[in-house]
Amino acid sequence: MWATGSRSADVRTPTGATSGPGRTRLSSTARGLVRTSTLRGRLALLAALAVGGWLLVMGAAVHAVLSHQLSAQADSVLAAHAEAVASTVHVAPGGVRVDSPQDDDALDTDAWVFADGRLVEGATRSGALYAAAADLARVQGGRHGAATRDVDVPHDYRLYAMAVQRDGADGTTGAPGPARVTVVTAVGTGPYSTAQRAALLASAVLAVLVVAGVYVLARLVVARALSPVSGLAQQAAAWSASAPSRRFGAARLPAELAHLAGSLDEMLDRLSAVLRHEQRLTAELSHELRTPLARILAEGELLVDAEGRQLPGAAAITATATEMSALLDTLLRAARAEAATTPGRAELAPVLARVAERAPGVEVEVPAALSVGVEGELVERMLAPLVDNARRHGSAVRVTAARAGREVVVDVVDDGAGLAAADLERVFEPGVSLAPGHGGAGLGLPLARRLARAAGGELVGVPGPGGRFRLTLPPG
Repeated sequence: MWATGSRSADVRTPTGATSGPGRTRLSSTARGLVRTSTLRGRLALLAALAVGGWLLVMGAAVHAVLSHQLSAQADSVLAAHAEAVASTVHVAPGGVRVDSPQDDDALDTDAWVFADGRLVEGATRSGALYAAAADLARVQGGRHGAATRDVDVPHDYRLYAMAVQRDGADGTTGAPGPARVTVVTAVGTGPYSTAQRAALLASAVLAVLVVAGVYVLARLVVARALSPVSGLAQQAAAWSASAPSRRFGAARLPAELAHLAGSLDEMLDRLSAVLRHEQRLTAELSHELRTPLARILAEGELLVDAEGRQLPGAAAITATATEMSALLDTLLRAARAEAATTPGRAELAPVLARVAERAPGVEVEVPAALSVGVEGELVERMLAPLVDNARRHGSAVRVTAARAGREVVVDVVDDGAGLAAADLERVFEPGVSLAPGHGGAGLGLPLARRLARAAGGELVGVPGPGGRFRLTLPPG
């Protein structure tokens, strides 16, 4: 509302209407909001920014209106003061006479009377405020209307200057006397500026509170609106582990989400059909191949010479057929595990003992009461390729088992070279063998991981000194 420093006169009409806009000072504080990657946070932030922008525009408009009103109020006070002083001034051919009013404070408080630029009567005759008043009287020059000016000397003041007409009908008799008589009044604008700053501060605080409230409320509303989506995600996670045949179609959902649930149900039906076909095909192929493999094993044992010695190559045939039979058994068990609806249970110590019996030199450490929620034979099929791999790449192999939170962790460790970081996942790809000379097909570790995941666990390679594979299983 009030500016400081050098001012230009603002000439007014007799009715007091201004011809130029009032000067305004706006102060704004940028406040950063927490950014989030969630949809709820983004929508809440968008709502808060929209409301904040609207409040900013409204606040600027209110500030401008308030500034204009306070300026008009100050001009009204100044005009009334100037009229009171002007009523005591008489301009005649012989000079200017100022009567002493009943309220002598009218001339003693920030009011001056100038005649042709010379001070006739006034509260003070020196100082920056007096100099500003004299300069405004010179600018006004006795013309009709009023002139105003804002000054800072050193406090904020607003000056108001108006001409005093000569005594007579029209003041143009041409008789000798002063040509220009001007009354100048002043009022301190400190209270007006304080009121304006207080209003601006209150508006800013209110805007911050409103924006914060809108942000919190928007988060709550959006969270409530999106809660069915979270429910769908939780149900899908639960059903994938315990009830893969469940669907969303029977649940009561809003119309927008019902269409989404129907699309998800259709996708799940297609995925289930593909999985069932894969499981059935794996089981059928494994079953169909068992009979010819059994014949190959039997024929290999009969490949002997007249003295009962096995013919050259018969041992390799028998070993290869035995390995293929083990792989088929693993595939069958994986198919059964993926199709099973109720998990099995097994004590881990006897299972690891049987694994160690088939692999001499393997050290086993396992608590006696530790159990897993998986059939014992299935656990053996998971550990067999891990132990076999460790024995090929290291001289000392150790199998340890322990409870870790909600899981049972089985580590198979050897003192070999270990796995490079780039091979931690590559080693589980079917047909990949990091030691080409061992003669395997590269299917043992991928099948072990498939069995682990089918049972609700996981199998990963762990970097570090020596080879290390970690098998996690659900507790029994």
